[in-house]
Formats: sequence, structure tokens, C-alpha cells
Amino acid sequence: MKYLFKASNIKAEYEVLIARIELCYTAGAYSVRAFSDSQLVVSQLNGTYEVKDDTTTAYVRRAREATKLLKHFVITHIPWSKNRQVDALSKLASSSADGKPKNIQWEILTERSIEQHEVLLLDRSSRWMGPIFAYLADGTLPANSKETHRVKRWSNWFILYERILYKRSFARPLLRCVTPDEGKRILKELHEGICSAHTRGRTLAVMAIRTGYYWLSLREDAMTQVRTYDKCQKFAPIQQVPSTPVTPIISPLPLTT
Repeated sequence: MKYLFKASNIKAEYEVLIARIELCYTAGAYSVRAFSDSQLVVSQLNGTYEVKDDTTTAYVRRAREATKLLKHFVITHIPWSKNRQVDALSKLASSSADGKPKNIQWEILTERSIEQHEVLLLDRSSRWMGPIFAYLADGTLPANSKETHRVKRWSNWFILYERILYKRSFARPLLRCVTPDEGKRILKELHEGICSAHTRGRTLAVMAIRTGYYWLSLREDAMTQVRTYDKCQKFAPIQQVPSTPVTPIISPLPLTT
């Protein structure tokens, strides 16, 4: 293995151990017995030694998470003197008998295995276009007769292309149908993202449609996005028109001189 980051001997031991455990799991092994000449690594994993620094704690946590992939895992410490055969075998595998260079497959790690990665979650929220998608895909209709009539009527405004649902529109390209959660992220990006416009609710809804997206609560979500955004409320122009119509009050007493 080759590291493109700074790593001490202990950190390198953990990197190798984690990589080999995952390799055994990928190969189909469920019971693994590991040997290491590092007494510190073995004792920290077994809980005999206390881990003090944060980096080593993260490595121990990551190694224990990797062992959970297996049904049975045991790591044993062996002295360095008894590990010479393994070291000699590794050198023999990377050397050539005829003196010619030998092709070796390197595993290059660009970052530590304990680095945090972005976790992408599947959107399992209720999809309003689910019944329409099922009807256009394979003709499946809901059991309720009223719902069946509504789906058939709505399906005339939609089209299915490459397993993606689009809405037809007047004098515009097809609008891709998204869930309300995805729509809120789109509105947030249009309103306060990199190319933020900080427009009002109606204009924001039109921008989302022109961008090519559609969902049922588009306009309501756009108005909510603007009304709940703090900076738009602080720096909005002051409304000069009174909130209620002005009612003139006629003096009950005539003017006298």
C-alpha cells in the first residue's frame, strides 16, 4: 500500500488492518484470525490499552466497524522474531528471480480511512407522481374508483421518457417532476444559492418552472421559502400602503366661526 498523506507506523498498521479486513469480506470470508507484531494495535483493539488521542480513537472505531462485517474476528499479537517468515514471504512476492522488474499492484490511498464522507440518503418520502408513473409505465391503477378517474385525467398532462416523469406545459419544454423535498432544495438553491436572486415568492416559482422542474406545491413552497428567509424579511422594502383600507372620519360638528 502507498499513502499520499502523512502517517505514523501505528496509523499505517491500522490502515493495513482495515483494508485487509474489508478485502477478506469482499472475498467471501466470514471468520478471520489476524496476527500482528504491534502489541499497541492489538491491545487497543482488544480494549487492554487505553486510547488517548482523537486520531487513534477514530482508527480504533473504524477498525471495529470493519470487524462487524464478519461473523467472527480475532486478532493476536506475535513477537517480531516470529514474524520473520511473513516478512520474508512478502519480500519474495515483490522480488524477481531473474533480476528483471516485476509488476506489482499498488493500492494507493489518497486520504485516511477515518475521513468523514458525505452520506447520500435515498428519498423515501411519499411521491405524488407515483400513481401517475405506475399508470404510464405498466398501466397499474389504484383500487379506489375516484382515484382511478383522477389518475387517468391527470395522466394526459404527463409523459414518461426513459423512466423519468415529465409534465407537459404550454409553450415550454417538458418539466421534470420531483418530490416536494427535492423541490424545496431547488428553491433554496435558486433563492439563496451560488446564483442567488433573492426574488419574491411568485418570481421564485416562475424561476423554478423556467429551470425545468415541477411539483404540486411549487407556488406554496416558493412563498414559504421567501417568507421564512431571515434576510429577506430584514432588508425588504418597507410597505407604504396601509394594510387595511383607510376609512375617512367625518366630523360630527360643523365648523363654526
